Amino acid sequence: LEAIASWRNLLFGVMVYFLAASLASLYFINNIDDAAVRTRQRKLLNENGPIFVCCFVCVMAQVLIAKGVAVDDSGIDFKAEDLEPTIKALVYDEYIEYVESDKKGDFYYCITLLKKGFAFQRSEEQRVRARRSSIITKVLLALLGAAVTIVLTRVIAPLFFN
Repeated sequence: LEAIASWRNLLFGVMVYFLAASLASLYFINNIDDAAVRTRQRKLLNENGPIFVCCFVCVMAQVLIAKGVAVDDSGIDFKAEDLEPTIKALVYDEYIEYVESDKKGDFYYCITLLKKGFAFQRSEEQRVRARRSSIITKVLLALLGAAVTIVLTRVIAPLFFN
């Protein structure tokens, strides 16, 4: 619901609306062989087209000018102000220990990976495996349920209800 109140989303929605209206006019002009329809659609295209172009330019300007998020080589996006809360959360969950250091005016974190931190990759793989097997189990149970339903309605029901 909060996305509705965002002016960027509203502008994007208006842009898509006028794009659809312009494309509909072009479709009608190209596919309907009626002079009155073509005249009306050209008039509508002359109204909707420029509004779409203005909205498109505004959306693209907003996208190009907007403040971005830092992305490292691995493709993980991370804001600098999120660093300290993230480090404190990792310390709280016993993944790391850290010491703050100030060297010649530059601030550093000296981080030591704990046992739980070393096991993170393995536990993440186990979690993914467990989730995958849970999904497969649910799909197989659904198929089994469908098979039982078919057997009951096609084979057993005619024996009792004929």
